[in-house]
Amino acid sequence: LHPVVAALKEMNGPPDMLSPANHYQISALLTAIAAIFLVALAYKRGISRKLRTLFLLYYFSLASWSFSVFITTTTTSHNIATVFNQLTHLSAIFIPIFFLHFTIVFVEDRTQSKRYSVLLKIAYGLSIIFSICCLFLPGQFFRDVVPKLGFAFFPNPGIIYHFWVAAFVLVVGIAHVV
Repeated sequence: LHPVVAALKEMNGPPDMLSPANHYQISALLTAIAAIFLVALAYKRGISRKLRTLFLLYYFSLASWSFSVFITTTTTSHNIATVFNQLTHLSAIFIPIFFLHFTIVFVEDRTQSKRYSVLLKIAYGLSIIFSICCLFLPGQFFRDVVPKLGFAFFPNPGIIYHFWVAAFVLVVGIAHVV
């Protein structure tokens, strides 16, 4: 049985408990709801198709990430926490590149288009590499989900995780100076 199918079969309705760190869990859920609302709002607005698509991808990644964080930190099942921790990171891997790409298109500095093109190719390449690592080398991306910081399940990073965090910070930093 595939781990995702097993985890979904194991999940019977909403999580049974909120940990002592419930402000974190509730804020993750509210972030997911707000992101979905913004996606719906942006979809109906008359902005350019490319800009709208990038905004939707960015906010869908945020919604998926925050909802997965909520499930990971509220479930009482190790299998569910493991699957949603992986989904959390798969979503988070693409947040910086969608943010960078959206920012570049929003600013539309045509004089720097070749430089931005190379930058986007590198950043998308890194995102794809990290997502492949997360899917096929999960033990190297995060070792396990364990009781930590008041949560029943919280991820312990693997070796690749540290490189991903550095790339995340770098890409988001670049997006802020575009």
